[in-house]
Amino acid sequence: WGLAPLWGAAARIVPKHVWENEDPSVFAFNPPIYTGPYTLKESSSSKLYYLWERNPDYWNSATMNPKPTYVMYRQASAVDAAVQEFLAGNLDVAHQGAGFDYLNQQVVESQVETTTRFNFPDPCPRGVYFNCESPTGLFASADGRWAMSHLLDRDAIGKTIWLPESYAATFPWADYESWKAWATPAVMDKYDVSYDTGKAETLLDGIGATKEGDTRSLNGKPLSLRMITPVATNLLEYQIADTFARAIESVGIPVDLRSLPGSAFGDAFTTGDYDLTCHWLCGMQFDPNQLYAGFHSRNYVPVGERANRGGDPGNTRFRNADFDAVVDKLDAADPNDAAARPTFDEGLDLFMQQLPAMPIIQTIYPMMYSTATWRGWPTPENPYTIPASWWQHFLFAIGSLEPANG
Repeated sequence: WGLAPLWGAAARIVPKHVWENEDPSVFAFNPPIYTGPYTLKESSSSKLYYLWERNPDYWNSATMNPKPTYVMYRQASAVDAAVQEFLAGNLDVAHQGAGFDYLNQQVVESQVETTTRFNFPDPCPRGVYFNCESPTGLFASADGRWAMSHLLDRDAIGKTIWLPESYAATFPWADYESWKAWATPAVMDKYDVSYDTGKAETLLDGIGATKEGDTRSLNGKPLSLRMITPVATNLLEYQIADTFARAIESVGIPVDLRSLPGSAFGDAFTTGDYDLTCHWLCGMQFDPNQLYAGFHSRNYVPVGERANRGGDPGNTRFRNADFDAVVDKLDAADPNDAAARPTFDEGLDLFMQQLPAMPIIQTIYPMMYSTATWRGWPTPENPYTIPASWWQHFLFAIGSLEPANG
């Protein structure tokens, strides 16, 4: 049942008897039928919600028998309205990704006792992806990409923009204790991830991005960049992007920063209609090759064609034969085999050397839950599952709830 959550399933098991005589290119599959403990009762394209109802005939109820009869996922409302709904008992889960920011969560916590919290360290650092075939030519070389890294004041961003306060990310995954070991110090110590505009300008000068007056040119053309982010302008990723854009402009490169929520971001990102992004750097789950493999040139398509392989890394148009060779080896490697460790280190070394994407800060999401109706939410003391409602694992949290009144 972990493969059939309410939202965000990576794999969906569907019934053969429903699908076997249907044309999948036109079959609506409405209402959908999956293997999980809830079935879709109703949805609304105008009010923007999905209402799920517990299935009394669920085949695996001996293992998982959720207590909530209904679960509703809906579009986030304005923060003022969300606060009032939480206080009125009409909202059980509040989080920053839905606009219920940390400061307002603190206000609510000061007014009511029926709350619990989990400031969750997300697996995905906030980060940047480069279009390595940007028409500007700036990101065709690792030096152009590293110049951008030196324009990121990671410490300041973590302390002054992100709430709750976060800190710099130097390797491209969360710094969980079990994951830190993949960021071998002997490799990471070779790379300078400092904020240093002087080093950035030296690298730009070195690749021929020369400065005349207040602007830089490359290959005889004035430089300007298009940065995109998938969030609204009032959210933190956009604020990080805006700070980053101002730093890039300080060395003579104008930046057109665009907030592209929804499908607009996907269209621009997958077709290569961007120079760099600012959002989240995901991919690592069990070992780093899950991230590295997305940057393999087998996922390459030219700018203008829609990339459909490799996830977000596949949209970078990154190609490097040495990196491909290491990924090919790691595809067949056992991450638990100590003999494979030098190859994993080689992959990290090449990733940091080439930097097709770069981390900015570790992501800490403030999750607040109401305990007025339900108890048993995941907590830092009992982190039995990922506590974020946008991860498919959240079904485990729903399945663990008990009525607050007993």
